[in-house]
Amino acid sequence: MSRAIRAERRQLLLLPPSVDELVGADHPVRFVEAFVRSLNLAELGMSDPDEDERGRPAFAAEMKLGVWVYGYFERIRSTRRLERACESDLAMRWLTGGHVIDHNTLWLFFDQHRGKMKKLFRQVVLLARDEGLLGMALHAVDGTKILTASSNRTAMHANDLREEVKRLDEQIARQLAEIDTTRAHEAEGHKLPEALRDAQERAARIRAGLARLEQAEREHLHPSEPEARMMRKHGRTDLAYNAQVVSDAELQVVVAAEVETVETDNHLLVPMLENVKATVGAVATTTLADAGYFSGEQLAEAEARGLDVKVAMPKVAARETDEFHRDRFTYDNTRDVYVCPTGELLAREREMKKRGVLLTVYRCKNTECPVRDACTKSKDGRMIQRSEHEASFARRRAEARSSPGRESMRQRGAIVEPVFAQIKTLDGFTRFTVRGIEKARAQWALVCAAYDLRKLYTFWRTGSLQLA
Repeated sequence: MSRAIRAERRQLLLLPPSVDELVGADHPVRFVEAFVRSLNLAELGMSDPDEDERGRPAFAAEMKLGVWVYGYFERIRSTRRLERACESDLAMRWLTGGHVIDHNTLWLFFDQHRGKMKKLFRQVVLLARDEGLLGMALHAVDGTKILTASSNRTAMHANDLREEVKRLDEQIARQLAEIDTTRAHEAEGHKLPEALRDAQERAARIRAGLARLEQAEREHLHPSEPEARMMRKHGRTDLAYNAQVVSDAELQVVVAAEVETVETDNHLLVPMLENVKATVGAVATTTLADAGYFSGEQLAEAEARGLDVKVAMPKVAARETDEFHRDRFTYDNTRDVYVCPTGELLAREREMKKRGVLLTVYRCKNTECPVRDACTKSKDGRMIQRSEHEASFARRRAEARSSPGRESMRQRGAIVEPVFAQIKTLDGFTRFTVRGIEKARAQWALVCAAYDLRKLYTFWRTGSLQLA
C-alpha cells in the first residue's frame, strides 16, 4: 500500500490558519517589515497620500516602500511582477495585509520618491554602523558598467548617420537624373515622386540628428536617455552607466553607492570618498583602489585632505625591456634636470597646461648623442613631461611596488569584487530598467540597499541585531 502523501485540496478546516501563522518567525519579510517600520518616513520625505484623485486606493507609504524593498530583497524588480507577488506570494500578502497594489501605483511611488532612495540606502548603512558591523579600517572602491534600459539600436550614432545620409544623397541624385523634373512636375501637379520625397524627408531627419549630435559634441546619443554613454564592457561597446560602490572589508557591506556618466574612474576617487563621508560620517583608515583610479590630481587632493588611499599603478608596456623608458630617467631636484641612463642632462625648457594639470617640459639638447636614435624619434631631442603631481606619483610607485603594497592590492579584490559578483551574477542585475541618470541612481541605491539588507538579515535571524 502506497504511503505517499498527496495534496488534499478539498479538506475542510474548522479553524483556517491565519497568514501570520504561515509566515515563519524568522522569514526575511518580517525583517524587511521591521526595518521599514523602524524608519522615520516623514524625515525621508515619504508621507501617506491623501485619497487619489483618480480613484486609486491611498495605500500607506510604509506599505508601498515595504513592497519595493522586499521585492528587491527577493530580486523582484518589475512593477508588474511586484503586483503579481502581491496577489500570489504568501510573504508579500502578509506584508500588505492581503492588499494588492497595482503596478501603476507602485511605479508612481518610485517615480515620486526616486530622490529619497539614496536616503533609504543611507539608513541601511547607518543601521550596520550602529550595530557594529562596519570595520571602517579598510575600504575598497570599484566601478562596473551597467547597461542602460535604452538600446544601442535606437540610439543615434554619428558614423552610421553619415553613411546613411551619404547613401540617401546618392539615391536622390540617381532618381533626379532618371526623371525629367519639369515633365514630372507637370504630370503630377508639381509633386515629386513618392520614393524621392520619402528619401528627401529621411535625409532631412538624419541631418537634424547629426546637427543634434554636433551641438552636444557627441558621437553617440540616445534621444530618450541623453546622459547615457557608449562604454566598453566585456569586449563590446554599449550604452551604459558607470556604477560605483565602496565596500567595507569586515562584511563587504556597501557603504557608498553612485552612478556616473563617465566611462573612466580616474576622476572619481575623492568624490567616492566624500560619498562615504556623507553616508557614514567618516572615511575608513585606508581605502584601496585599482589602477583605473590612478590620477595625479586625485591623489594630490586625497593627500591634501589627509586621506590614506592606496592605488594600484597602471601597467606600462615595455617598462622592463626598454632601455630608455621614462622610468629609467632620474630627476635631480637640486639642479632641476632629468638625467638619462647614459648621463646626459635634460634641462627645463618650458611649462604648459594639459587637461588642467601643470606640466614642466625637459628636453635633451645634445644632437651628437650616440644613442639618440634609440632614445627618441623626435628631431628636437628626447623630451620628458613632469607633472606638478610627480612627487606624489613617485611615492605611490614606491608604495605599490613594496610587499605591503602588493598585498593590499590582493585584499582589494576580495573586498569589493564579490559585491559585483553578487549583484550582477546572482541577482541578475546587469541592466537598468529605468531611463535617465536620476532614476538610474535611485535604482542603484535600492539595489545596494537590498544587498546590504541581506547581509544584515543573517544577524537579525540569529537575534544579534534588534530592530525597534
